[in-house]
Amino acid sequence: MKGPLTYSDQPNMDFETLPIQTITLSQHQVEQAVEISDRVITEPRQWQTYLNALALFALQGWFTEQTPDLVLDWQQCSILKPQYANVIEAVYDLKINDFKLCLMAIGSPMEAVIKLPRAVVDLADFRSHLYILVRVLEEQGQAQVLSFLRHDQWLAHQRSTPLTPTPDWTYPVPSHWFEDDLHRLLLCLHGLKPQAISELSSQLRAAPTPNRLQQDLTQRLAQAASVETPLWQLLTWDEGARVLTHPPLLDWLYQVQTGQLALRPASEISSTSALRPILDAGAWLRNELDEMAQALGWLLLPPLAEMRSLNAPSPTNSPAVNSAVDSMAETLELLRRQLARQGTVLPADARCAYKAVTLANAPLALYAITWLVPDDQGRPAEWALLLVLNRLSNDPHQLAVTLSISDSSAPLVEQQLAAATDCNSVYAQVVGTWGEEFHITLIADAGETLTWPAITLHRGDW
Repeated sequence: MKGPLTYSDQPNMDFETLPIQTITLSQHQVEQAVEISDRVITEPRQWQTYLNALALFALQGWFTEQTPDLVLDWQQCSILKPQYANVIEAVYDLKINDFKLCLMAIGSPMEAVIKLPRAVVDLADFRSHLYILVRVLEEQGQAQVLSFLRHDQWLAHQRSTPLTPTPDWTYPVPSHWFEDDLHRLLLCLHGLKPQAISELSSQLRAAPTPNRLQQDLTQRLAQAASVETPLWQLLTWDEGARVLTHPPLLDWLYQVQTGQLALRPASEISSTSALRPILDAGAWLRNELDEMAQALGWLLLPPLAEMRSLNAPSPTNSPAVNSAVDSMAETLELLRRQLARQGTVLPADARCAYKAVTLANAPLALYAITWLVPDDQGRPAEWALLLVLNRLSNDPHQLAVTLSISDSSAPLVEQQLAAATDCNSVYAQVVGTWGEEFHITLIADAGETLTWPAITLHRGDW
């Protein structure tokens, strides 16, 4: 898309300025904001994420009060992805119809200069049509929608009065650049069409390859006072932009900073292979759990044929372990029978990795089952991946959860584990060629998501 925001019809400009209104935040929203911020590292980032979450809930309530036909979609926004909230102190990927919105929260009193993250205006992946400023009165449990800035107006200001980004990857934007007539914000959303996002306002110079950058970042993290050191203190902007726009790099950084992965020596990182944290299903077929799966807390279960014999409790296991094994064996046996009735036979040598997860405060079990698919001559030709999502609690207030499998370009299959239903499990299956990668995502109705590195299987891995 090219060009600025344009009016679809000539609107009536005769209106009064909309007064600033105070939105009262509920205790539940405060608790939600705390939960969201807890997934972000370091106290300063947690505090800003907490304010951002409160501002988001206030903005949603403000739109509902002002014009109920404008529904704020925040289910896929950045604040629900801690690896992004951890490095960009704004909430982007908010949507109203075809408009992309970015939210920034400030405290009280009103600040003369607003710190606008460079990423949300300079990088196409994060840019928005409208940037909205919300003041959070945290002690009073209230918030106010203050003002907004259109992206085309931002570009016009930059052409007439260019701002220089600060070392912490932000622009010091004068608050008067933001328009405080909120009637015009509603008018934009009703009477304009978001026909374009302009070209990058700054061109990125050539940056290192992802793995070379991972090597460099590993060395700098090792030399830093803490692995929690902000990116802007470790990298140039061009290098940082490469990290921000390369999800596997950002995922790896977040896992290192939260202790999910150890910081390996830079010498152990290949400078030629692509940086892609991978779950190696081929290792499972060799009765091994790959390094990534171990780091992420997956458990490799015995072959399915052996699982059927595990219903009898083992005297060497604790009652809790026996109960867990019984539950896994029962779940997989029920699934095997159900698939058999539908014409799908799980081979006896199929292998299953298990992961206990919590999403939207609900305990869940995720099973990833893989096996080889033979051709007409009985030779392995493809590989299959079957995912089973099992609900572990009978709480009637649990939210629905969607299980999604996608390839590098688009979702392939999605199944929803509905709320308030007697069905406690869903499954999804795909078949891939050698080396094909599948991405697993769990999405709660409230928008919280869980993702894992891609699962793949290469020829000869078994």
